[in-house]
Amino acid sequence: MTSQLMSQPVPPVPTLWPGVPAPHQPLERPARASRLARLHTALCGATGQSMGIALLLVGGGFVIAGTVVVMRYIIPPPMMFQPAKKMPALQARALEHRIRVKQFDQQAQRPKIVNKLVSKGAAKIALPPLPAIKPAQADVRSLPSVMAPAGGHLGQIGLGGIGIGKGGAGALQGFSEAEFFGHRIQTRSVIILADSSSSVVKKGAFDDLRAEAVALASKLHPDTRFNLIIYTDGALAFAPEMVYASHAAKSNLVAWMHTKMRENAGNEPGTSGSTPLAALRAALAMQPDTIVLITDDPPMLSGVDQEAHVREIMDLVRSHQQAASQRVTINTVAYKSAKTAWGEKARVFLRDLARATGGRFREVSALRAAVQ
Repeated sequence: MTSQLMSQPVPPVPTLWPGVPAPHQPLERPARASRLARLHTALCGATGQSMGIALLLVGGGFVIAGTVVVMRYIIPPPMMFQPAKKMPALQARALEHRIRVKQFDQQAQRPKIVNKLVSKGAAKIALPPLPAIKPAQADVRSLPSVMAPAGGHLGQIGLGGIGIGKGGAGALQGFSEAEFFGHRIQTRSVIILADSSSSVVKKGAFDDLRAEAVALASKLHPDTRFNLIIYTDGALAFAPEMVYASHAAKSNLVAWMHTKMRENAGNEPGTSGSTPLAALRAALAMQPDTIVLITDDPPMLSGVDQEAHVREIMDLVRSHQQAASQRVTINTVAYKSAKTAWGEKARVFLRDLARATGGRFREVSALRAAVQ
């Protein structure tokens, strides 16, 4: 129909005045038909289809984006943790429990109160008087700690010349605190190892040892055990086992030191030298918690390499520390060791032995005068 309209001739337009041309008139129907044709081509052609698809995509994107934005503000964000569940109310159970308790009280039989017969008159049968009890020596040593209240004598630990040995311990059964050749000893069982070779005895070691041992014994609690072993290359002990620090044991120790302590005591027949190996073996077998070793020379035996012999002693102590239930602390004293290479070996040995057991090393340079 559009093509038919365009093919028909346009009739002439009459003029208003003679000799004056008529004004130009727009061709409305053909122009409108041309626009409709172009619109039809744009909508129905390939270009129109592409534009339609693009418009649909853009519109769809706007719709999706708007929906996401709106849903983000409407729907709450997911929770990052699980809220704790509400505990069930226990009121009903508590009420039930009270009811059951009341029912049980009502059903239980109460004990019957019976009037007791009491007589204040003398009985026809009387018990005989108790015989006198004589405590044994082992019980006497514990009487101060039994009669004292717990902790009553705690303030006397290590004070003055009496300390814990004479005053009683109370709370710390068998614990003693004293000094020996400058070492502050806190122990329940202690053994002294003293070199009796000619070199150390000539320096006056026995005189100092007797004075220090008596001072140590006076501070020991009756429940503390002790022993004294002197050696050259063997071992001579005050007692075969550690003894409790009773008054009798302390008196026996003083007498033993004046009669048995002599030069080269504790010598092993058939050997020569000066070594604490045998004395250490005997002391470690008694399981003390503290040992004090006093000597002036490094350990040595004739026919034995000196360094190998030192390693044997150190291995003995280390194996005891690893295997024994009661670890021992060995404090050492270098008694007037010479200022020579041999004396330095003695100091190195004693220092290493103390360090291996958590003990301390000290050097005595004069008779009970200076302890370095």
